[in-house]
Amino acid sequence: TLTAPTSVAYGSAFSVSAVSSAGLPVSITTSGCNGSGTSTGGSSLSITPTLTGTNVCTIYATQAGDSNYVAASDTKTVTVNASVITVSGISAADKTYDGTTSAVLNFSNATLSGVQAGDTISLVTTSASGVFSSTNVGNNLEVNISGLTLSGTNPSNYTIVVTKPKANIT
Repeated sequence: TLTAPTSVAYGSAFSVSAVSSAGLPVSITTSGCNGSGTSTGGSSLSITPTLTGTNVCTIYATQAGDSNYVAASDTKTVTVNASVITVSGISAADKTYDGTTSAVLNFSNATLSGVQAGDTISLVTTSASGVFSSTNVGNNLEVNISGLTLSGTNPSNYTIVVTKPKANIT
């Protein structure tokens, strides 16, 4: 019996386990992620694959069989989903009422959290824009941000979640 999760986030460790009811050695190999192992004389084995990106990791368990038991195999597929990077520290300037929702953003204190070890990720703000949640005068109005992207090592392995800044329209 092979057990594995159906999906995990990029950069997350996960374990797979294979158990042979016959008590024979079990081999586990993978495709789309790094990890393998063979139990030695036991009937179970657990490994923690290293993910190689947002893709599909296929886990294979095999038992060779012997004079009493036929060979057996099992396969599981683990979907590797993008990991979340949270962007915080972006600020929006207060503005005087002008009947529009346009906002001026400041990225100088922007920080990224959730970057996996070994990846170098940078925030790209060249196409970013901000809009107030209302055109009306008000305090602590949320500013929605769009157009942020990532660059660096494996940027496609991440999705961006932005902590929305607040500002005033006076």
